[in-house]
Amino acid sequence: MKNHIKKGISIVRDWIAKYMYENEKIRLLDKKRKARAIAKFFSNHHKHLTHGKPITWEEAKIVGVKVENIEVVDPTLAKMIKEYYLRFEMIFDSPVLNKIYQSESQYIVMHTPGIRIIGQIPNIPLPISPPPVTLDE
Repeated sequence: MKNHIKKGISIVRDWIAKYMYENEKIRLLDKKRKARAIAKFFSNHHKHLTHGKPITWEEAKIVGVKVENIEVVDPTLAKMIKEYYLRFEMIFDSPVLNKIYQSESQYIVMHTPGIRIIGQIPNIPLPISPPPVTLDE
């Protein structure tokens, strides 16, 4: 288990150095140093105590994560993200949820008594994804 955590930290550190600081005019060593500090911050179980506790954008910014407040930058996108989040939060908080299926345009939720909820997924642009990484390297 510890090897998986170490590998996860390593992946995050490398992605941050490569993608978050890609256009920064600083030495590669400084990029890696910043990235290592951020990866350690996010993986610090003693500080965060639980996976379910949110880390605010203000808190992330303090440790060096390049973030912006989406509600200021793009209020329309912020509203769509919040709506998407709240819909799925309501679904997953249900004690009778069995399965959820999602395509590019809609989702279907199957509940215990055979109830189906079908909804349109908000048109939220996908983030640029880093290349896939396997944990068994």
